[in-house]
Amino acid sequence: MTKLIPGQDEAAKYEAIYLDKILLKQAPAIALGNAKKELIHLGAYATQAFEAAFLFVETSNEKYADKTQKFEDTFNNLDEELTNTSLSYQVTTN
Repeated sequence: MTKLIPGQDEAAKYEAIYLDKILLKQAPAIALGNAKKELIHLGAYATQAFEAAFLFVETSNEKYADKTQKFEDTFNNLDEELTNTSLSYQVTTN
């Protein structure tokens, strides 16, 4: 994943900045606090996705439909990454 960079298409530019696989294994309590921060970060990104979807419904402009699809693709990739991280943590703790 990539970071949000001003001037670029924010729909495809999300990176989990607070999640750290090493920290998850070595200091789970701290990693949990970071996960909370990541949820806030993700919420801001989700707000942008909602705004793009709303603009498409309001204007029928295909630009917003494409942007909304890019947000959806990014959410799907993030979901897969979080699932894999969670599964790898479960395997190492069992």
